[in-house]
Amino acid sequence: MESEIATNTGDIATHIADVANPHSVTKAQVGLGDTDNTSDANKPVSTATQNALDLKADDSAVVHNTGNETVAGIKTFSSSPIVPTPTTDMQSATKKYVDDNAGGISDAPSDGNTYGRKNAAWQQTPSGSGTTSGTNTGDQFTSTTASKLLGR
Repeated sequence: MESEIATNTGDIATHIADVANPHSVTKAQVGLGDTDNTSDANKPVSTATQNALDLKADDSAVVHNTGNETVAGIKTFSSSPIVPTPTTDMQSATKKYVDDNAGGISDAPSDGNTYGRKNAAWQQTPSGSGTTSGTNTGDQFTSTTASKLLGR
């Protein structure tokens, strides 16, 4: 009896290991009659999925978190962007960085002169007679102003 059990155990193990469909079971017999063996890459996409994919922006039309890119046009931010400390020419700098590193230049000269600031009201007393006043439209830049800017 033990030898029959051992034989049956061996037969059962062989039968379980057989993946060649020894009973010739069909997909229709197990409720899979409408399926096929299409690979994922070749399966059709639903209309809803395709519509969602069609709405995605092309990769070349979006700004990425990393990498070098040129962003054209005027951009308006709802909060100030964080700008790292500049290390070379032509990099952005924060107002605080400029204020801290302006070398003693203040926003408003103590003598009342504008020193070439465009569209700023000015009043200065040239060496000579009287006081001159007006608005600097950008084309006025006197030698007195240049001298003061250059520290002479």
